[in-house]
Amino acid sequence: MFGWLTRLWSSAGYLWGAIAAVRHPRTPLVAKILFVLAVAYAIDPFDLIPDAIPGIGLLDDLLIVPLLFSLAWRLIPSELAQELRACRPRAAAMLRQAGLIAVGALALVAASSILLVGAALYALTHLVMHLV
Repeated sequence: MFGWLTRLWSSAGYLWGAIAAVRHPRTPLVAKILFVLAVAYAIDPFDLIPDAIPGIGLLDDLLIVPLLFSLAWRLIPSELAQELRACRPRAAAMLRQAGLIAVGALALVAASSILLVGAALYALTHLVMHLV
């Protein structure tokens, strides 16, 4: 039922590995450039095929970004790739912790927003009652 969530965490581990690869001094420059291009293309609002086109709008994102990641990983020496893959479980634990912190922060923001709106409505009704 929650297989998509497992795949999402796995993808986040790959992204964490890519970040570690970009920061590692033994990673070839071409691989670093490909990682940065992949992330930039995924974030950039301008695509080869506009996302607004139904059905095929996300096709370029689904093809180009994994292709760039795959090419970058193939350019990394195998012993370095093994070393970077070893940090994925630790990265997954860090991402889980960051996710819990983000959920807690969102709950805090939601609660404070509700209190703020409640206080504003109370002040508004109090003001209207004094004017009438």
